Amino acid sequence: MKMRFAFKGIASLFLASLVAGKVYFKETFDDDTWKTKWIQNEDTKKFKNFEVVGSIYDSESINKGLKTTTDNAFYAISAPLDEIFSTKEKTLVIQYTMKQESKLTCSSNYIKLFPRNLKQKQLNSNSHFNLLFGPNKCKSFNETQAFLTYKQKKPLLKKHIDTTADHLTHLYTFVIKPDQTYQILIDNEEKASGHFFDDWDYLEPKMINDPKIKKPENWVDDEFIDDPNDKRPEGLDVIPRYIPDPESVKPDDWDEIENGMWIPVLKENPEFQEWYPKTIRNPAYMGEWIHPKIENPDYYEDDEIYVQEHAYVGFEFYQSNAGTLFDNIIITDNLEEAQAFAKETAIDKKTEEELINKYIKEQEILKKQREFEEAKKLEEEFNFGNYKDDDLEFLNDESSSDEESNDDESDDESNDESDDDDDEEDSDDEFVIYDDKKKSKKTKKNDKKDEL
Repeated sequence: MKMRFAFKGIASLFLASLVAGKVYFKETFDDDTWKTKWIQNEDTKKFKNFEVVGSIYDSESINKGLKTTTDNAFYAISAPLDEIFSTKEKTLVIQYTMKQESKLTCSSNYIKLFPRNLKQKQLNSNSHFNLLFGPNKCKSFNETQAFLTYKQKKPLLKKHIDTTADHLTHLYTFVIKPDQTYQILIDNEEKASGHFFDDWDYLEPKMINDPKIKKPENWVDDEFIDDPNDKRPEGLDVIPRYIPDPESVKPDDWDEIENGMWIPVLKENPEFQEWYPKTIRNPAYMGEWIHPKIENPDYYEDDEIYVQEHAYVGFEFYQSNAGTLFDNIIITDNLEEAQAFAKETAIDKKTEEELINKYIKEQEILKKQREFEEAKKLEEEFNFGNYKDDDLEFLNDESSSDEESNDDESDDESNDESDDDDDEEDSDDEFVIYDDKKKSKKTKKNDKKDEL
C-alpha cells in the first residue's frame, strides 16, 4: 500500500511538472532586487527615469510598481530575461498589469521584447524589437495593439481592441502559439483571437490582380443615374440660401474708413428649398467590374513567423501624462502559469474602487480647503475696512510728515524773499524761477562786489 501511494505521489508530481510551464522572467517590484536588473537610458537630458513606488490610492500597501513621473517626457528601461527564450515549437505568453493614476490624454503604454544585441543604456525608439503589445490612448484614439517584427515589417493588428481607460488596474495578456494562432486577453477575458495570416499582413497575398488586364474604358458601373426628365421647379434657383438678418443693424458709430464696409449677419432663408433630381436605374449598367486574378510570383508560405529569440523585456515610449504604474510582469511558455501568477498578485477590484473613491473625495476636500484659505488671505490683504485703527497709523505718520515738509518749504521761501529784498537791482534785471538758480546768481553778485 505504501508503495502504491508513493507511486501515485510521484505520478502526480510528474503530471504537475508537465502542466507547469517554464518562466523566463517575473517581476513584481516589491523589493530592491529590481535595481540590479533594470537599466534606464543614460541620456538623462532627453529621457526621464521611472520610479518604483506604491499606489497613491493606498499609501499603506506594500505593493509597488514601475511608475512614470514626468509629463511630456520620453521613457526607456529594460531588463534581461533569466535566459534566452527561443520560441521555436513553444508557446509565448507575455503578461503585465497597468494602471493610470492621473488624467490620461495621450500615451502608448507598450511592453516590448528585444533581441540579444540590445544596448540597454541607449534604448530608444530606433532600437530593434521583436514584439510590441499593450494599450495606446491618445484623445479619441483608444486601442490595444500587438504585433511581431518580421523581416523588418511591423504590420498592425487588423482587429480593433478597445482599451479600458480608467484608474483601475488592468491585466494584459498576449499568447502566441506554434501553429501561429494567437489570443489577446484583458482582465482574463478574450478580446481577440485568430491566425497570423488573417489578422496581420506579414506575407504577400497569394493572388494578385493581373497587371496585363485593365478595366475597359466603355465599362459602365454606375447602377443609378439622375432622371433626365425630372426638372427643377421654376423659381427655386433664384431663392438664396442665406439672407441678411433683419435684427443685424449697422452701428451708428461705424467708421467705414477705419473698419471697412459694414456687412450684416446672415441667416438661413426659411423660403429656401434643397432640390435634387430623382434617380433611376441606369439602363446601361453592366455590373461591378472584377479584376481578373493571377497567382502572385512573390508569394511564399512561412510557418515560422512566430519563431524568435527574446533576450530582454522593457518599456520605451513617450507620455504626455505621467502617472502610469506597471507591475506583475511575467514571460512564460504556458498560459496556465501566467494565469496562476495573475491570481497570486491580483488586486480586489471592489477594494481598489473604494480606495480610489476615497482618494478622490479627500482630494476634493483638500482642494476646497486650499481655495478657502486663498480667498481668506486675499480678503485680509485687500479688505481695508476690516483693519483696526492701529493698522492705519502709518497713514497718519505720512500725513504729518507731509505737513512738516510743507512748513520747511514755506520757511525757505520767506528767507529767499528777504534775500531778494537785499538785491533789488539784480532782481529787477533778471527773473529767476528755481531756488538753486537764485543761489548761484547771488554767489556771482557777491563775487562782483568783492572785485570792486
